[in-house]
Amino acid sequence: MICDHANKLTIRSLGPWPEDTLRHAYSHANIRLTTTTAGFGGTRTWFLCSRCDRRCSILYDNPASGWVCRICASGHYASEVEAPIDRMYRRARKLRCRLGQHDPDMTFPFPGKPVGMHWSTYLRLRKEGLALEARLLDHMRRNLPALLRRRMIDQSLSMEAD
Repeated sequence: MICDHANKLTIRSLGPWPEDTLRHAYSHANIRLTTTTAGFGGTRTWFLCSRCDRRCSILYDNPASGWVCRICASGHYASEVEAPIDRMYRRARKLRCRLGQHDPDMTFPFPGKPVGMHWSTYLRLRKEGLALEARLLDHMRRNLPALLRRRMIDQSLSMEAD
């Protein structure tokens, strides 16, 4: 399971809760809660995993065992299982977002310097972003012919089957 795309319940979305159990509205599961003392007074509320009793701030919906922690759900973050080229693409998109581009698509021109950002920071990020995009485009250029050949073979096989 990829945690970034899974159904999850976060303790921050819950807010203060006066009871030690919570009944989920859709799955009708009882989710246990516990509290710990916070550093500057007050308390912090935690979920208790239904399988291992671990305190956690996020529970994931596992069809086999209900709402469980990431470890019990055998969950991984997308960044742990993505290929290096996907990691590079994600980094390039994040750089464009940091520079204020709302749709971080590489088909748009590279964004200009945001108001309030130092020129040295912008130039460093721009250099890194353009280098990443050049490597991504080079990867696409090298792999596109093989991808097109494979697609043409798949199309011809599907036409023969019809």
